[in-house]
Amino acid sequence: MKKLLLTIILMITGLLSFSQTGSLNQPAKTDSIYLAEMMSRREIDKNTNEIKIDCPILGNPLCAIHAAKYINKGQSSYYLTLILRDTINQANIKGVTISFTDGTKLNKPEQKIDVIISDISHIYDDFRTKYKYQYLANFTLTPADLKILGSKTISKFQLSASEGEPKTKDAEEFRIYCKNIILTK
Repeated sequence: MKKLLLTIILMITGLLSFSQTGSLNQPAKTDSIYLAEMMSRREIDKNTNEIKIDCPILGNPLCAIHAAKYINKGQSSYYLTLILRDTINQANIKGVTISFTDGTKLNKPEQKIDVIISDISHIYDDFRTKYKYQYLANFTLTPADLKILGSKTISKFQLSASEGEPKTKDAEEFRIYCKNIILTK
């Protein structure tokens, strides 16, 4: 009887995971799991007592997204980092556009973009000459920006003329992290 009950529970759990993620091998993460993961990444600067809470960097070497929250003397600041690698060399560039799956956009036309020439051939040999320009936009988010990022899924983002599309799974996880980063303390 116990064995039958355990089998039924495992089957139901598996079906629930499948219905939420499309895979029996990967259980669905709930918001509380994302929140707990972010809290496990919580760091306190020993010199300033500033608290940093962030999500993992999501994406790959060509297109990555990251959000962080800093708490200093009770005041919270939020930051977004967008990273793209491209074959095109652009100098003195600015402008960030984040497009969402619902067709809306978050625009930061004056946002400066840093360009780093780097060789990532140690990661992927075939990228030796192709993707040596890294574009990085790191900027402050308003609470309203963060609310948008926590309620909508990114479909793509553009740093000046370079464009990247995060994988659907990464974009959805990023949305959940952004939704939960506000709750962290």
